[in-house]
Amino acid sequence: MARRRDRYSPIFRAAPTLKSDDSIERGHFAGGRGDIESILISSAISSTIAIALNSGYVAMSGYVNGAVFTPGGDAVAKNSSLDWPNENLNNVGRWTPEPGCCWDCEGRLLSRVLNRVPGINAVSGFHDSMLVRMELGGLSQLGVSVANYPTMLPAAAATYGALLPGVPAKALNHR
Repeated sequence: MARRRDRYSPIFRAAPTLKSDDSIERGHFAGGRGDIESILISSAISSTIAIALNSGYVAMSGYVNGAVFTPGGDAVAKNSSLDWPNENLNNVGRWTPEPGCCWDCEGRLLSRVLNRVPGINAVSGFHDSMLVRMELGGLSQLGVSVANYPTMLPAAAATYGALLPGVPAKALNHR
């Protein structure tokens, strides 16, 4: 009995191949990873998730260009925990009114080294935006401090998910 997709979707049937005994066998696309229908469905799901993450990133961070792999520029002073992260500037590390005044502050050596890792500045921009929104939503500064480290991995997952659609295009443009 033919599978349902074979009866109703003949365009998605795999091309027949010859077995070693010269009989015909149903082949697979993509080097045996599946038929064309499953590949199209998984591609559509992956693309939808990446677009949703990218839209969420832009909405949360307010960055016009969305998530980017490029590092930020020099760190700038932030006078309050309610100061938003700056697009295209170094946001890696703790905010201070004087950039680079402590070992883990924005603009110090650790911050500048981490800023060179592709996508890390985008992660910190998203993470800082989450923390600002938490505080604006009524969470105390103590609560925001407690939430700081546990929210780093979700921020990284969301940011790198948002960065995925740009990987092949950017890789091809620089060849």
